[in-house]
Amino acid sequence: MKQIAWFCLRDHLYPEAIRDSVLLSALQCHADEPVKLLYLRENLRLIQFVGAENNRYRISFDPLAEYLAGLHLVDFHQNDPTFWNDFFQHASIVTNESDCAGFLGALKECFEVKADRSVASQKVIEQISELTRSRSQRLAAVNDETALLRD
Repeated sequence: MKQIAWFCLRDHLYPEAIRDSVLLSALQCHADEPVKLLYLRENLRLIQFVGAENNRYRISFDPLAEYLAGLHLVDFHQNDPTFWNDFFQHASIVTNESDCAGFLGALKECFEVKADRSVASQKVIEQISELTRSRSQRLAAVNDETALLRD
């Protein structure tokens, strides 16, 4: 479920639907994966099929998707500096175009609670904080400019 959540967030860092074919190939689909996905949809109602052809998946509850994706990154990448360099490069571009504050907050909390206390993990937490701060400052500047235009 954590990996599904990450696939739903990785492009724009906010929860969105992904194609079923992409998800199944990314999960390196074993014979029982479609059955597990059906169970998550029908019994637990944690995922939904969306789209005209019901060929896209999304996590039913956005905050759940954000936290599960954050846990996935901590579990698999907490001490991988190459991954985090790529992630923050991508995030610095994406934060200008999407509302990813929920995911960044969830990711920071996942690191604070679950990651080891290594220097690398602390650096990731600092970079998340900086990215969140700079995004907040950009939004405040836009709000100030809009208020000036109204006056």
